[in-house]
Amino acid sequence: MYETLPFHPCMHEAAHEQIARLHLPVAPHCNIHCRFCERKISPLEIHLTRPGITAVILSPEQALIKTGKFLDQWGPESIVGVAGPGEPLANPETLETFELIRNQYPEARLCLCTNGLNLCDSLETINKLQIKYLTVTINGVQPLIDGITTVFTLTKIPFKTAALTPSN
Repeated sequence: MYETLPFHPCMHEAAHEQIARLHLPVAPHCNIHCRFCERKISPLEIHLTRPGITAVILSPEQALIKTGKFLDQWGPESIVGVAGPGEPLANPETLETFELIRNQYPEARLCLCTNGLNLCDSLETINKLQIKYLTVTINGVQPLIDGITTVFTLTKIPFKTAALTPSN
């Protein structure tokens, strides 16, 4: 397995030009409604860069094919993740997708972005699948709390907190 980076590559500016990242849209459903998120599945909206927007929902099998093409082009040091467009852990397709990828590409570096509501129930599976990068977004009723993103680098349970930064 490739060495774990000292930072979360999707959330760290230094990695943006150096590490290729693929976010697989396999999770259409959500278990909350965040103020900053507007879920849309439309090819007309793909130019938008905010949470919840995708042109299409992929099945786990389609996501596996897309992952293979991505890894062939960008190499195994790149990152493959699921961040929506809904809440990944509210969709069984998320962990099914990760399982297919892990079985086919054991060296793949996996990433998951979640609101954390179903995280405790999924920790054992997340660790079994060796998902190395985990982002937990927090939506709150106070502006100070709303949109805080907590980033974890998974080595073994318990998690090691890598960063805590408020989003703009």
